[in-house]
Amino acid sequence: MPILTRYLSPGQYGMISIYGVFVGIIGVIIGFSTITAFIKIYFDRDYDRKAYLSTSIFISFMSVIIVFVMVFFSANFISRTYGIPISWLYAGVVFVFFNNIISVQTLLFRMKEKIFSFGVFELSRIIIQALFSIYLVVYLGYGENGPIISGILSSIIFLVVTIILLFKNKSVSALPKKIYINHALKFGLPLIPHTLFGALSTTVDKIIIASLLKKEELGIYAVGFAIGALIKSIEGSIYLAYQPWFFKEMSSDHCDNNKIVRLSYLIVAFLLVCSLAISLISKAFLHYYIGEEFITAIRIIPWVAFSFAINGMYTVVNQVLMYKEKTGIISIVTALSVGVGVLFNYYFIDMNGLIGAAQALLLLMTVRTITMWIYSNNLH
Repeated sequence: MPILTRYLSPGQYGMISIYGVFVGIIGVIIGFSTITAFIKIYFDRDYDRKAYLSTSIFISFMSVIIVFVMVFFSANFISRTYGIPISWLYAGVVFVFFNNIISVQTLLFRMKEKIFSFGVFELSRIIIQALFSIYLVVYLGYGENGPIISGILSSIIFLVVTIILLFKNKSVSALPKKIYINHALKFGLPLIPHTLFGALSTTVDKIIIASLLKKEELGIYAVGFAIGALIKSIEGSIYLAYQPWFFKEMSSDHCDNNKIVRLSYLIVAFLLVCSLAISLISKAFLHYYIGEEFITAIRIIPWVAFSFAINGMYTVVNQVLMYKEKTGIISIVTALSVGVGVLFNYYFIDMNGLIGAAQALLLLMTVRTITMWIYSNNLH
């Protein structure tokens, strides 16, 4: 970001932000959330892990065909409405599919508690993609196309690595099983509204900004959002470790509910402290970090940071519903929250401009978390 915000304009950054929204939405559809189903059965000895994982990969491959067809019929409309090239849309589908397969290997690292391997793998992906972006934008002058191309190139590299590791470690079997297809889809399909609306809950602000304001303003908002969303990255890292531990603990004959509750509160407290730290640090040092055209993004950061800290509580409490396989309830709550979020965004953006979008995000996350906490507390 320190380099790209000095070589890309706010308008170009706005285009990249819209691409990120598109990728986030189709990422929900590709795979039909069946990788999550694999996490659920991982500790159940009644299932053949290799066959189930192969089945999940097969479903991902079939789903990407469906998404390609959807993009083919909607590409012109999306391109005209949001001003991004059609080629980006097809590149986004490829990028998401490759990363869906790559996520299989990162999942296996997590489930086998190979934390060091997981860390090295993920950090290498981030560094390689960043280096590609810098080279393409700064040295080759690819402009806004640079980050898109770098994403594809880095995903190709790690797709090859993933395939090699999967076969080397004999993590997959040759053929999927019909019974597992049915089970994975039964678990995963009801999660699609949840994951789709979950993605929309953190991107609807950008969609509405793109509709009501200029791309330049969206680019500034995207930078502030990205810095505030460092909390989301921290939350995501915690979640990757917490979810397998939670399912394992719940599957145990000696489940310690008090231990689960204490850890949940500790996670939320940690995220709130991190949000405060990011807000204070960015206020003091942001002008050294990003280009001058983006400096007003500083107003966005605290709102976004605390939004994702609160979302961390939502993520923790909905694990109970996932374990109980109440995925339909999660989807309903998430869908309703997005509808409310649209109203919040139109109201606050109209009243306060860019900062209004961030305020709407915080209010949305709070309402959704309180709703899920009440339901989850009654269930468990």
